[in-house]
Amino acid sequence: MFPCHNLAFCLAATLLFQVAAMAATNNPPGGLKLSRAFTHNAILQRGRSCPVFGRDLPGTKISVSFAGQKLNALAAADGHWRVDLAPLSVSSQPQALIAVGSSTLTLTNLLVGDVWLVSGQSNADWPLRLATDGAVFIASATNHLIRYLQMAESPTTTGAAWNPAQVARLNPEHYFTGLWQMDDSSTAGAVSAIGYFFARQLATNLNVPIGLIDCAVGGTPTESWIPTEALQANPRLAAMTRDFLASPMVGAFVKARLLQNLADWDHAGRPAPMPEHPYTPGACWRFGLADVAPFGIRGLLWYQGESNADFSDPAEFDAMAAWHTDAFTTLVAGWRKAWERDDLPVYVVQLPQMNRPSWPWFRESQSRCALTISNTALVVAYDLGDPNDVHPTNKRPVAERLALIARALSYGEKTEWSGPLLRSWRVEGKSVVLEFDHTSGGLVAFDGPPLRHFEIAGADRRFFPAEAIISGERVRVSAPEVPAPGAVRYAWSPAASLNFFNTAGLPTSPFRTDDWPAKSSPSKL
Repeated sequence: MFPCHNLAFCLAATLLFQVAAMAATNNPPGGLKLSRAFTHNAILQRGRSCPVFGRDLPGTKISVSFAGQKLNALAAADGHWRVDLAPLSVSSQPQALIAVGSSTLTLTNLLVGDVWLVSGQSNADWPLRLATDGAVFIASATNHLIRYLQMAESPTTTGAAWNPAQVARLNPEHYFTGLWQMDDSSTAGAVSAIGYFFARQLATNLNVPIGLIDCAVGGTPTESWIPTEALQANPRLAAMTRDFLASPMVGAFVKARLLQNLADWDHAGRPAPMPEHPYTPGACWRFGLADVAPFGIRGLLWYQGESNADFSDPAEFDAMAAWHTDAFTTLVAGWRKAWERDDLPVYVVQLPQMNRPSWPWFRESQSRCALTISNTALVVAYDLGDPNDVHPTNKRPVAERLALIARALSYGEKTEWSGPLLRSWRVEGKSVVLEFDHTSGGLVAFDGPPLRHFEIAGADRRFFPAEAIISGERVRVSAPEVPAPGAVRYAWSPAASLNFFNTAGLPTSPFRTDDWPAKSSPSKL
């Protein structure tokens, strides 16, 4: 595609790409291997068939023993093998797993409980040591029921240029590293704060072992986590993979950061093929999670979107939202296929407040996905963000809201898990009446009336600040400037101080009753 003006770089790059490709092949050089999710101290998923899998020399007979079960398999022509343990019962007593093939592997100190995967970009990966009150929880990190597998990436996607040795790590064998760890003050600080606080909540409430797989990479778009097969089956996403840097579906930040990391390749004239990068479609799946699935998990926590929402022209906002809906729907379907679970729970953190103009439309896409994809639910985090910081440090309340969802939807507790969600609306004279689900018995302005950040518009599509009055489980919205209302919006702004909650203390998700194009929707707020 591009001429190579730097022969030394091209030769070095070609060699490194060949080495990386050899390292990523499916045929092991010899000896028994387990998936990266199986190490000492692991937690195995209870209550359903538990896959144990890995690689060995083709044709090798494999036996796996755990918890009184012993199963056999044969390594296929590509070296892969798998057995499926019958559903396991909860156990906080350490046990050993023994795999015998061309060699013997013994994993010790394994528990049985529930495993949750947290993934996405930097806010999913934000470490406990940098979170609000993180130091307090690190100092007390001694919960014997909590284990975590932090899949740490190298090189990291900061703004630095990567050297040839770092570029050579961009493959499934080397990009992610990590072992299961017991909860300890020496290890907890590096783990996802969202995941850690979530695991503490569940371990405390359920009194069962909770495992956390932390696999997230800063700045990654949704598409980088989609399995290759799912990407290729989607015409729009397949087109992105063919010419990533030219795709209108890719935000400016992603393109700029990729070129910062691959500066040598860029300066050399971008010789084909482009090196692998964690931001390219399917890369993070191939580098890490392809070797984890179908390791037993209870569900997925997903905090991502900042990169996919990186558009500043209102004329692009509707397409951006549609692209994300398509990509996230494809991701969920691809992950569920890889984990062989059509009902795999997916719990998503909606983008919080931040002074970025596209975010209202992106939040709507996240809401739409949560409402239309089965076994998917949304945490509203608008009130927990920072208008001037893309990395809000107050992760604990976000994790606690995720845990509420899990306790209600995954564990069957009778508890409110969502803030008010708009169910219906109608025009009554000069007002619009809104009705909601998840009122928890009542709607409130948590810091006292009036409710803030409601807007109303007529047929001219000009929005004005509105008076919003709670009446039981309804809200009546009006404004003197709009005698014939046609639409209402709530929290339809990048950042604001909101106060519309239910009595369970959970905030209302931003919404609008119209579907007007972004470029034709001026606001008075």
